[in-house]
Amino acid sequence: VSNRLIKDMLFQNNAELAESDAGFDGTVCILDRSSNTLEFAGANSSLLMLNNGEVVELKGDRRSVGALRTKSDFAFSTQRITDPSGMFVMLTDGVTDVMNREEQPIAFGRRRLVDLLKKTATSDPKHIVTRIVDTIEDYRGNTPLRDDLTLLAFYIDEKFHDDLKDVATPKSTKSA
Repeated sequence: VSNRLIKDMLFQNNAELAESDAGFDGTVCILDRSSNTLEFAGANSSLLMLNNGEVVELKGDRRSVGALRTKSDFAFSTQRITDPSGMFVMLTDGVTDVMNREEQPIAFGRRRLVDLLKKTATSDPKHIVTRIVDTIEDYRGNTPLRDDLTLLAFYIDEKFHDDLKDVATPKSTKSA
């Protein structure tokens, strides 16, 4: 439904009227305490799960919500995690697409992000977000951002029915 609504707002149901192929890439998670599950859906985006030094990537659909190339009736898939626990990280591609300050720039990339997460054993979402943002800022130096940096981390204790420990997000940074 959201795909069709966004396509309508952007006039992307008719290729002749569309001015761009813009769409939304992102992740949605729903924590259902009554069924002890975490549901995830991603539009060109993944959910990273960190538990005991291991990082697992749940990949979303390779489509953007509302984009011209995404059919109006496309149904995004939902993945269900039973008995979720550990750290969960959601981010935009702007985080992995940050370029370094070298003459031949190289993107920060998913591999560097996963390696950083593996080395950061904590149950504090604020620490994870700060560590990622600080590492990216150091990596890029004074290189301008090409995209927004949006990042969210949350931790689910093994005792799922206890309160969700914390949620941390930095300010979203818009590129110029």
